Formats: sequence, C-alpha cells, structure tokens
Amino acid sequence: MLQHTIRAISGLSLYTTRNAIRVTTTTTGPRSIVGRNVTLTNVPLTRRLLHVQPTLYNRNAAVAASVTKEPVVVATATTTETIISKEEPVTVEEVSPEKPEPKRFADLKAIHPLSQQALKNVFKYDTMSTVQEAVLSRLPNTNDMFVKAKTGTGKTLAFLVAALEKVVAGKDKSDMRHFDGSSIFIISPTRELAHQIAQEATKLTKFYPLNVHCFVGGESKFKQIKGLERSRCDIVVGTPGRLNDLLESRQHFRKMVSTTQVLVLDEADQLVDMGFKQEVQRILSYLPKENRQTLLFSATLSDEIRGSVGKFALSKDYDLIDTVGEEDVNTHLHVKQSALVAPYKEQIPLLRNLLNNYEAANEGKTIVFLPTTKSTMAYARLFKLLLPERRVFELHSRKNQSERSRISQQFKRAREGTILFTSDVSARGVDYPGVSLVVQVGVPSSREQYIHRLGRTGRAGNAGEGILVAAPFEDAFIKHEIGDLPVESLIAPEIDEAEHEETKKLMTYFNDKLVDEEFTREIYTSYLGYYVGRMQTLRRSREDTLEHAGAFLRGLDIEEIPHLSPRFLQQVGLVEKKRRDGPRGGGSSSFNSSFSPRRERRSSDGFFKNRFDDSQSERRDSFRRRDNNSDRYNNRRDDNGERYNNRRDDNGERYNNRRDDNGERHNNRRDNNSERYNDRRDTKRYHDRRDNISDRYNDRRRDNNHRGFSRDNNRGGDEQSERKSYKFDRSD
Repeated sequence: MLQHTIRAISGLSLYTTRNAIRVTTTTTGPRSIVGRNVTLTNVPLTRRLLHVQPTLYNRNAAVAASVTKEPVVVATATTTETIISKEEPVTVEEVSPEKPEPKRFADLKAIHPLSQQALKNVFKYDTMSTVQEAVLSRLPNTNDMFVKAKTGTGKTLAFLVAALEKVVAGKDKSDMRHFDGSSIFIISPTRELAHQIAQEATKLTKFYPLNVHCFVGGESKFKQIKGLERSRCDIVVGTPGRLNDLLESRQHFRKMVSTTQVLVLDEADQLVDMGFKQEVQRILSYLPKENRQTLLFSATLSDEIRGSVGKFALSKDYDLIDTVGEEDVNTHLHVKQSALVAPYKEQIPLLRNLLNNYEAANEGKTIVFLPTTKSTMAYARLFKLLLPERRVFELHSRKNQSERSRISQQFKRAREGTILFTSDVSARGVDYPGVSLVVQVGVPSSREQYIHRLGRTGRAGNAGEGILVAAPFEDAFIKHEIGDLPVESLIAPEIDEAEHEETKKLMTYFNDKLVDEEFTREIYTSYLGYYVGRMQTLRRSREDTLEHAGAFLRGLDIEEIPHLSPRFLQQVGLVEKKRRDGPRGGGSSSFNSSFSPRRERRSSDGFFKNRFDDSQSERRDSFRRRDNNSDRYNNRRDDNGERYNNRRDDNGERYNNRRDDNGERHNNRRDNNSERYNDRRDTKRYHDRRDNISDRYNDRRRDNNHRGFSRDNNRGGDEQSERKSYKFDRSD
C-alpha cells in the first residue's frame, strides 16, 4: 500500500517535530487526519518525504517523474495557506502557523501552592502538555473523567495533580498532619509502571506531610505490611494482584482504604487486555462508592473498555476527554518508522551492524524488543559477546522485581550507546529518557503493541526512530496490520566477509559455552507457543510454524533441532487430536449393517476389487502398528532381561558382601576371644605371683614374730632372775 507523507514544519528546522503536521493518504482513496491545529483534506501526494539517513542505510522512495493533473488543494493551517499546484511536484515548505502558546502551570490558580512549588523546583516544569492542559484546566472538578491520551505525553503527572488537588482542596499544611486514612488509590497493570507512578507521586508530594506506598508482586509482602504499620499511607499505588491479596488478608488495610476519595485506573486498555477485569472489580468492592471520583486513562476509546471497566468504575455522567483526535493514529507521528525484512540467517549480522553503525543507535540509548522471554535472554547474552564495547542490559519476566527495578534505574541513568534487550514488560508506561531508537525483532502480538513499543522513543517532543526487523513470512503484518502507518522500507548494506566471519565465530563460541540442550529446547518451545497464535494474522498455516522455528534456531547457529513429543505438539495446536467416530474398538457403530462383501468397485486398471482391498494406507498402518508392537515387546523383553540380570548381579553382590562381612565379623570375634583369653591368662599369672609373694611375706612375718617372741621370753627370764637375786640380796 503506497503511502505518502507531507510535513509542514513550524519553528526551528526540518527536524523540529513539536509543530509538525503530517497528512497520510493511500492509493485507495483520499484521507484526512486532524493534526495540531490544522486540517488538510483530499491531498494527492506523489512521493514520501524522508528524513536524512546515514549512507549505510537507505530507504525506498518512489519519486514520480511527473504528476497527473489534480485539482488545486489548499491546506489551511490556522492563518497560513500552503497551495499545492496541479502541475508541480509536492515540496516541503516552512510555515509559521499562529498557534496559541502552551499554558503555564503558574497560570492555574486552582493548583495548591505546595504543588506549584514541587512543579517548579522538583520537576522544573513551566508549561503544560496537551493532556495536562486538557485535564488540569477543568480544576476544580469532581466529575469522573475518561481520558484518551497518547503514551509519553505527561498523563501520569496530569492525573496525580488532579487527584491531589481534590484531596487537599481548602486545606493548609497543618490540616494535613492528621491522618484519617488513604485518599488516593491508583491501579497500574505492570510493576514497572507502578514504581514509576510512585516515584512521580513522591516528588509531587515532597512539600506535603503525605506518604506514598507502592504494592506490587515480586517483592516482600512482609516488608510492605511493616511499612503500612510504621507510617501513614495517603497514596496507594499497586498492581491488581498484590492489592487484592492485601485487601483480602489485612483488615487494617481494608479499613485504611475505606476513606479513598480518588480512584485512578492507568492504562485501562492494558488492564483489560491482561485479564485484570475481575481483579479490578474485587478491588472496587472494598472502596467507597459515594463521594469518590474516578479518573480512567487509556490509549484507546474502544467499546470494550467502555463496556467493561468503564461500566462499573465510572459514573453515568462522566466527562470524556480525547487528546488524540478522531483521525489521529495512536502514536507519535514524528517518530520515523522503518521495516527491515531479512531471513533469520541474516538477522543477527544485520542487527549487529545496525547497532554499531546506524546513526540513531549512536545518538542515544537503544531498546530492542523480542517476542518471548527466552529469545530475549538468548539475544542479550549473545550481543554481550558481539558488542563488547557497549553496555548491554536484559529485562524480562524471569527476573525478580528487585532485579527489574535495579536494571530499570541503571538503564535510565546510562549514557548514550547503551542497549536494553527486553520483552513486553517494558512496552507500556515506562519512561526511559534519552531513547533514540527502538528495534522490534519479530512481529509484536498486535498493532497496539507495536505502537506502544514504538512509544518508548520520541517522548515529550523529542526525536526518535523505530525499526521493525521481520522475517519474510511476517510481511503480512507490515502490509495489513500497520499498513496505514508511515512505515518505510529500510535497505541494509552488504556486510563484508571479515565482519561476517567474526560474527560467525562469536556465535559458535556462544553456542558451545553458553547454550545447553535444555536452554535450546526452551527457546524452541517458546517460539512455537508464541507464533502458533500469530499464524492466522500472518496469513500462514499453523503447520509452517515448525519450519520457521527451526529456521530461527539456525539463525542463532543452532543446527540440532530439539525433538518434541506428540503430546506437546497437540497442546500448542500443531497436531490435531484423533477423534473416535464410533464405540471403543474403532470403526463406526453402523459398520456391520453397512458392510457387504459383495459391494465392489472398479479400480483404475479395470479389475474389480473389494472396497477394502485397495486400502494400502490402512495395511501399511497395520504393518507399522504390528512392527511397533513387536519393537515394544522386544524392548520390554530386553528391559526385563536387563533388569533381571541387574537384580541377579545385585543379589550376588549383596550375598558376597554379606559373606565377607560375616567372615570379617567371625575373625574379629576370634581375635577378640583370643585377646580376652590372653588377658585372662596374664591376669591369672599376675594374681598367682601376687598370692605367692603375699604368702611368702606372711610366712616371713610369722617367722619373724616367732623369733621375736622367743627373744622376749629369754630376756624376761634373765631379768626376773636378776630381780629375784636382788630381792634376795636385800633380804639378807
């Protein structure tokens, strides 16, 4: 579909995109798009005007040699008219439309002085964006609001200021010191977006005595509960899962949020897409219904959102604010968009060359989106080898919340040239400043997801560029899903042989050292699980998914394709389950009544055959089943024989071990008995010697005593005789 683009540039230069006006038309008929304060209608264009690109990469531009005669068309932009002649080719002219200056925050008297102080000193903002002006100019406002806003237009600050002004209206700082309960309740679809909203709310309430609490999954629930108990909680920000968990399990938290005055549903379309409708309904059942204002922000105004979330979250008389426009596409038109179609075998070398040499990849930071978590992991690890001089991050759902938060903060503070490989966890609501290039490898899940990925660059009026790298079978997405967007064809340069060989060597090293069989299987199965649901959109057959998955692995220099079981192929929808047409045992229930051996038909060679005689496929299937049964029987027999031999060997080994153990125990007992016998024998000898010694000692003692007694007796007789003689002598 041929598309043409004209830009009426206002301001400084060709690359100034703040006041750019773009009109897109197709060969099927004229189309008008309402831009910024300008409407161009029925403009026949003859060529696409391109931004200047590096010499390495060129874009296809069909330039007509002459222009067919068309009526004169006047493009009116406020007070300036650009006249396109019927005989001259379309050219770009610089115009200076008189458009109103953006309003300043200081001009809004309804904003609290403390909020004005934070906007000026913390955020350092002076003027408002389109969505901020549309929302904040209504203050003070107590009606519910449904706001359609583009991503990256400052909508987070818009609903934070609006919610805060309703809470603090008519209060001074001393009145806010008393805590009665939570006032603002914000629901976000993703953890990263919830953390970003909490950070913005913390900066906005810097001069208020208010506290902000963020409740997301993947973080310690115990710490979050302790934080609730230790400090007041004026602003609640969280994801549906963790908020539901806390509301159902903590009575203190339920009582705290019963005083909510403002409910904010950010990225409501993503809440619906991710299946959070039931969770949001349960959360709203705990919040007050009376005197509560609801602010619903969405990138689209579809009937699905109005009939689901909008039906039970908004009041009947809500205000509808559309900051995008009926005819405007839901993306930044000043973001250059390109498509690079190449086979999987060439994508890795081309992507390496693009990240090294492309101008936008060196002017700022680059985000590379991949369709699955496993492919994100594989590409991030591979490009750390291919681009050693660059800082490479990887971010996906397999990382816990603390790691994801740390990587997000590091990438935000990183310098130019840094690359982030990520899955769709970074596709919405996350603001990474300084991103100049977004690369999408493989088609996204939908047109909306393509636009949200692209919205990570070109934020807040800055320049940006997006490149979609697709395989040839994915070209239907470019033609039919995003064919109305200004996507241009990007022609890549030829890669020299030396660079190609170096890439090949590094990929071989990557597969040998960093990729194992299990990781290869996970990459393969995740690819199948993702693309089997995309094939209908791509106008391809589901059975082709296996072929493309194998090509994807070979593009990573993985030649051995993992084997997949039939059960897994049935689960992903690549093989249909066999149906039984009749009762158990096969065949139809009316088989016997309808079968007649006389029913014959003529074959192609003129002979009559029974209708079952020429069922070659059935006979082949029967032979295969018989062979398979025989193989299974032989395998079972071999397995049983092997198990029998193993058991016999095990029994023999156990018998020998027991015999050895018994012999060893017998020898040990014999040695112990011999030792005890020797000990007893030695003890007996010792006692015998002791007894002999004692006997001899006693004998000697008795002998000595006997001899002493004899001496005493002899000595006593002599003394007595002497005494007698003495007495006798005296008597004389």
